[in-house]
Amino acid sequence: MNMKWMNIKRVVIALLATACGNGQAGYDAVGTFEATEVIVSAEIGGKICHLPVEEGQYLRAGVPVGLIDTVPLSLERELLERKARVVESRGVDIPRQVAAALQELATARAERQ
Repeated sequence: MNMKWMNIKRVVIALLATACGNGQAGYDAVGTFEATEVIVSAEIGGKICHLPVEEGQYLRAGVPVGLIDTVPLSLERELLERKARVVESRGVDIPRQVAAALQELATARAERQ
């Protein structure tokens, strides 16, 4: 390496070493932080309408802390219930079909004789 670059490198290192302070450490305290991570989730999905809690606030388990807009879920449930009623109304009425088939069979036998 060029001697000029080595001298510049030494000067930069010396400046960095002396610029870090006046002989004291560059920090006031040393420590380790530990945190307990808790996952909070809703029983249903949706848009949050009201959530009056702050980060770090203590909460009790099982106590509601917010409000989720359930109108879309209610509308979807109503739509599914209506679809189920339509499917049930289109259902096959087996006793009526059996009675009609027996009547056709009786008519066919009578015509044959």
